[in-house]
Amino acid sequence: VMEKAQLAVALLAVCVIAPAPAMKYYYMKINMTWAGAQKYCRSIFGDLATVSGQADLDRLQEAAGRPGALAAWIGLYRETQNWQWSNGQEVTFHGWNSGWLSGKVGRCLVLISNWSRGQWNDGGCLDTYPFICCDDSSQGSRTYTLIEQNKTWAASRDHCRQQHTDLVTISSPSENQAVREAAQGSVFWIGLFNEPWEWSDGGDSSFRNWARGEPKNLADSEKCVLQSLESGSQWNDVTCQTLQPFFCQHDFQLVLVKENRSWEEALDYCRTHHTDLTSLLSQTEQDLAALEVEGARSPHVWLGLRQSFVSGSWFWVNREPLRYTAWARGEQPQCPKSGRCGAMSTETSSWAALGCEEKLNFLCYTG
Repeated sequence: VMEKAQLAVALLAVCVIAPAPAMKYYYMKINMTWAGAQKYCRSIFGDLATVSGQADLDRLQEAAGRPGALAAWIGLYRETQNWQWSNGQEVTFHGWNSGWLSGKVGRCLVLISNWSRGQWNDGGCLDTYPFICCDDSSQGSRTYTLIEQNKTWAASRDHCRQQHTDLVTISSPSENQAVREAAQGSVFWIGLFNEPWEWSDGGDSSFRNWARGEPKNLADSEKCVLQSLESGSQWNDVTCQTLQPFFCQHDFQLVLVKENRSWEEALDYCRTHHTDLTSLLSQTEQDLAALEVEGARSPHVWLGLRQSFVSGSWFWVNREPLRYTAWARGEQPQCPKSGRCGAMSTETSSWAALGCEEKLNFLCYTG
């Protein structure tokens, strides 16, 4: 019994830490503004692409293939003011020193100055100051520690997280006064910072791949991000009205297998290596599949569509309801005039009934 319990706990742990499937990226060879690209992606896919690391950069480059362009939009854009506490606590109290808040990109970090009655000023990210860490106890009490070493804001945050709880947060005038007293007359970092860059889909990826000297935000007008389609996949900020191709993303995970197999062999392959032969339940999924099969090496591609020998009706093998259809000429094939397995044309994207023993590429899905 103990061994079974331990196994159950181990399996549960595996389930908890298993990563979510990566988004599928699509490169759109249409020149649009950033806002136009965002609207297009949201109407057909999910959103403009969010990038979380080098693996995503590589997948974007793979999706682009031979793009014929130098750069493409991704989903990163800039808001002027987006103040946040280092520990994720909601910003409910402000102690700005009137006239000091600039909100400029590159001046996204905050310090508090004792000589101005505990008011806050924004400073450059790479400026160096002493800083105050806080320690939160399990009983709800908090203590403050002044670290009299000059560090950048990020280095101060890292120091506090390693040896205390975090850089100090302030949520009331009384806390502001307590922190001011702990400062002993110093000018110092607190845990407030301005992160102006956001993802179109609301994602929380902190990954950045700026080219050297970027972002520049010339004339306070460069608020959208292009990814280079050349080696390095580096980013730069430009005006959002620039006309460029773009990357969309969707969580509908289609996999085109470029091997010629019968329908039954394709079904077995998909269920062994992925989830199943794909079903297409909407116009959006049909459009995504049409994009995917452009790279196929056969005139048709198998879908998870099959005709019943008993009733002659068509059904998806993953038991999804067959409500949306895209048959050629809008007519569902009837038995016994045609084959009993469904495929998509790589030329017209319409569905066709073919003999199940034909050897074709096929579409699997994951998730």
